[in-house]
Amino acid sequence: MLGFVALSLAVVIVIPWLLVSPEDLTKEQLLEARNGIRSTLLQAIAGLAVGSGAIVAWRKLQDEREAGVKQRELEREGQITDRLTHAIDQLGSEKLQVRIGGMFALERIARDSARDQDAIVEVLTAFVREQAPLRPELDNRSHEDTDARPPADVQAALTVLARRAPDNDSPNLELHLNDCSLANAVLFDAALEGAWLHRTCLAKAGLARAHLNDARLISSHLEGADLRNAELRKADLTSVHLQGANLTGADLTEAKVPHDALRGAKLNHANLQRIQIGNAHWPSASLVGATLDGAAIFEGDLTAAHLQGASLVGARLQSVNLDGARMDFINELDWQMSGGNGQPRRTSLRGADLRGSTLRRANLCFADLRGVVVDGTDFTEADLGGADLRGVDLSRALGLTAPQIHGGTTWFNAPPIVDEETKLPPFPLDEEDPE
Repeated sequence: MLGFVALSLAVVIVIPWLLVSPEDLTKEQLLEARNGIRSTLLQAIAGLAVGSGAIVAWRKLQDEREAGVKQRELEREGQITDRLTHAIDQLGSEKLQVRIGGMFALERIARDSARDQDAIVEVLTAFVREQAPLRPELDNRSHEDTDARPPADVQAALTVLARRAPDNDSPNLELHLNDCSLANAVLFDAALEGAWLHRTCLAKAGLARAHLNDARLISSHLEGADLRNAELRKADLTSVHLQGANLTGADLTEAKVPHDALRGAKLNHANLQRIQIGNAHWPSASLVGATLDGAAIFEGDLTAAHLQGASLVGARLQSVNLDGARMDFINELDWQMSGGNGQPRRTSLRGADLRGSTLRRANLCFADLRGVVVDGTDFTEADLGGADLRGVDLSRALGLTAPQIHGGTTWFNAPPIVDEETKLPPFPLDEEDPE
């Protein structure tokens, strides 16, 4: 206030006197000039005062608005806290309908308040672990034979967990569902990335399109589970049980898979890129259209395996038994029946390392074998009709006969494709090409 008075006095008395010199002016002219300056300066001060008042009023309005927002946020947080407390209380009700209502109330709260999602996930996983613990009586029987289903409230909790928004999870959140009995659970499209599922029974569970990347499934039971098009990239499948599971179209890129984990599983069109398995025991494996590019399988048993349309580019299949395996061309109907989309493709083993493997009576019709390494590979009675052997060194392959190369044993009497760079083993004179 004092500053404003001082400024006003300066405008009225000091400034006009300093700005207007009395030289060459009459007394009346000097007074008129100084009064003009006073009027102009006073108008400027008045405008400044009005502007300052407007700024003060605006700041006050903003402060009131911010206070109102904070108050409403506090009220909202209080309401959410009350809703959260009430929903959690419902989980302890003796009435099933009330418990289920509490589950879906928690789901609504998670949608309304992303910051509370971690707490809700912890509450729901704890509920599942408490209400559906692994039952010891199932340890002595086949999990694949069980018809048990999770209780309705447990399934409701799983449903809420499965369809939450993973983007709202904090980086440190972990889903702990170890040692649970969840056979026949419905978890389609479930968001279970990085979940801990040690020893959990998920036999016959519906896990189609589930997101299980980086999940820990150690010693879990997935017999007969529906895992079609599921994502299992870098998942830990140590000691997992997958007998009878349907993994058609599943992505197991870089998954940790033990030698017998996939025995009996249906793996048509599955993505098994860069997996490493020793002593794989997969007789009659169903791998139609599967992608095994860069995979490493050592000393395995793939006898009578179905590999039509599979891609094994750059794979290492050293000392693998592929006797009677099917790698021939597949027709469009069978391709679609196996779960494939679009047109069927040829089996590709380009650049694969097959040293020491056996392919006795294997059907390799139309397969792409360019660049394969077949030192010590046994091709006894293998069908190579239409197979692409351009540039392949077959000089150290075992069991090859001239009729196999020249088309005498194939089901349609067509020879494989060779060129001047194809190196053939020395055939006996009576087997030489009649031409």
